[in-house]
Amino acid sequence: DFGFPEELRAIEASCASAGMPTEWIEPHEATRRFSGFRFEDPVLFQPSSGTVHADRAVGVFHRLAIAAGAELRFDTPVTQITNDGDEAVVVTASGTIRARTVVFAGGAWADRLLDGLLGGFDAGRARRELLPELTVTNEQVFFFRPVSDFA
Repeated sequence: DFGFPEELRAIEASCASAGMPTEWIEPHEATRRFSGFRFEDPVLFQPSSGTVHADRAVGVFHRLAIAAGAELRFDTPVTQITNDGDEAVVVTASGTIRARTVVFAGGAWADRLLDGLLGGFDAGRARRELLPELTVTNEQVFFFRPVSDFA
C-alpha cells in the first residue's frame, strides 16, 4: 500500500492486530520490486497478501457449491422470503423454493433488493442473534500502465 501516511499507519496497525506481517519498503526498493510503479514515499508491503482473478474464483465457488448440493439460480427475481419454522420459503417469479439455507449475494444493492422482502421473516430470537450484521464495502481497484523512462 502507498499513499497517505496516516492511512498507512492505520493499515499497519490493523494488520498487526490480525497477526498479519507487514514491511516498510523505501521508495527506491519498492520501485525496483514493482517496476510498473514509481514511489516517492515509503511503501507498506504485506507479504501474505495477493490478488484473486475474480471470474475464475467465482467459477470455482459455483462448482464447489454445486458439488456440495447447492442449487444456483440466476436471473430469478425474488418477491418474498419467509420462514415456516423449519425452512426458508423463497417466492420467485418462476415458483416457490424451500430451503434450509438461503445465500443472498446482492452486495451493495442489498438495501434496495431486500427492502420489504424480509418483513415476514422470523428466524426466532436465538437464530437472529447468530446472524452477522450486514456490512457493505466498497472496493476500489486500480490498474496502472508501466512507467517508461523518456530520458
